[in-house]
Amino acid sequence: MKKIFFVPDLLDYISKEKSVPMMSDFMNDVENAFMDHSFEVESINKKTYFIELSILPNRYGDCLTKEGMAREFCAIMNLPFSGKVEMSDRKIEVSTVFFQNFIDSNITEEIIKEKCKRLYIECVSTGNTLVFTPPKDRIDLETREDIAEEITRMIGFKNISSVPLANNNNTYQDPSEYKIIRKIILDLNKLGFTEIMTRTFTNKKGLEVLRPVASDKSFLRQDLSELQEVGKKNEIIKHACNKEEVKIFEIGKVFSPDGKESLELAWYASKKLKDEESEKLKDCVRIIKDIKSKNYNPVVWKDRGDLRMIPIRFSIIKRTPYIERDLSIYVPVTSTETTLIKEFKDVSESLKHFVTLYCFDTFEKEGKKSFAFRFVFQDAQKTLTDSDINIEMDKVYQHCKKNEYIVR
Repeated sequence: MKKIFFVPDLLDYISKEKSVPMMSDFMNDVENAFMDHSFEVESINKKTYFIELSILPNRYGDCLTKEGMAREFCAIMNLPFSGKVEMSDRKIEVSTVFFQNFIDSNITEEIIKEKCKRLYIECVSTGNTLVFTPPKDRIDLETREDIAEEITRMIGFKNISSVPLANNNNTYQDPSEYKIIRKIILDLNKLGFTEIMTRTFTNKKGLEVLRPVASDKSFLRQDLSELQEVGKKNEIIKHACNKEEVKIFEIGKVFSPDGKESLELAWYASKKLKDEESEKLKDCVRIIKDIKSKNYNPVVWKDRGDLRMIPIRFSIIKRTPYIERDLSIYVPVTSTETTLIKEFKDVSESLKHFVTLYCFDTFEKEGKKSFAFRFVFQDAQKTLTDSDINIEMDKVYQHCKKNEYIVR
């Protein structure tokens, strides 16, 4: 829910012993303060002193009223609150060790109490345990994790120290299965096959669903036979795929009646396949069988001790939207995706707003080789305009011209 507040009204709740800051100077800090404490600022007018905030449902109990928001405002800005606070009868017991594990190993009981005082959460020590009593209208504070999150918010997420990952001898496996399936999909795309996805839930007898969403979705599929039914509806598929010949495939999970899950490949072609197409499909079937039997060789690391040498850094998630630009080019047939990405990344090192890029399409036709890349740009402080991106993409186009790549 969005709610508009007049900032001077909130300042009326500051204790008289504290002088009210000059509004013209004060408004410069208000927007950043709210955003740094998990509030979304929809708009702010620094001349009329109005601010529009998005209030999350869990904060409807206190932040929808002027007095409730004033209390939160004073906590965020570390100002004394002069209003009345009614406490609840809820008690939340948490050990100090939990906060040290959950937030920061350097956090002390004094820091916890100081942050709770700002939030008007009562905190009492009983041995190694802290007992918290939240205000009555803070219905969002029910668990120890809730209390820890509030304390972290007051400390500031960016002020939490980073801790290196512990070294261990566990085995880690990369997602090679996903990479292999992705390669199969791209290979079949090059042969003119279109990937489709049929329903996982069906009305055919098999592994029964405990609570089906509908009567015709009471079982999990045992095979991909529905693909054949879809393929036979030639005219619909032709129109959907914009092709005269229907060639479709699906790679999906199937389930046996005893609950075992496995991967299957199915395809349909309206005309007889060429020899090279048949051979490629046979290869794909063999690869799928290897995946099912776990005969493929994923990359495995048994010792990740080298991670200790990597500095761990955290950064604030950017609040501004990112912008994408696509680039399609014809290149020499000897060019590869890897070399082109390296080239463009070298060029992009000088670009101010460049984030990343990736290849999303490639094909060969009439002796030409084509690649399509997507460039992603973002600025931490502002929303980028087309003019900002055009300046940076011009450098990419200059690189293409220099290397005689033809922009499509």
